[in-house]
Amino acid sequence: MCGIVGGTSERNILPILVEGLRRLEYRGYDSAGIAFKKNGSISVVKNLGRVEQLAKKINLKNNSTNLGIAHTSGLLMACRQRRMLTLTTAKIFMLFTMASLKTTKT
Repeated sequence: MCGIVGGTSERNILPILVEGLRRLEYRGYDSAGIAFKKNGSISVVKNLGRVEQLAKKINLKNNSTNLGIAHTSGLLMACRQRRMLTLTTAKIFMLFTMASLKTTKT
């Protein structure tokens, strides 16, 4: 089981994504990750453990973006499935970014 939160905004989306993960955390997730646009490239942060630990790794005070996607992984997922989920999340994010760039250019 997993949960995915994503979005784009005119303001910093990172706190919104982290809050979305916090709201999913009650379901028993034991790991989380986030991918976001940073200086024209994709930055990925992963964490085994609580969402609060992920939020500290992201350093919300020093990072800001208007585009990102985040996911949580459940207790029953095997390590191999987690790696596949991370790859899938990264692919979704890349598609999400390309779609966003196309809509902002027109």
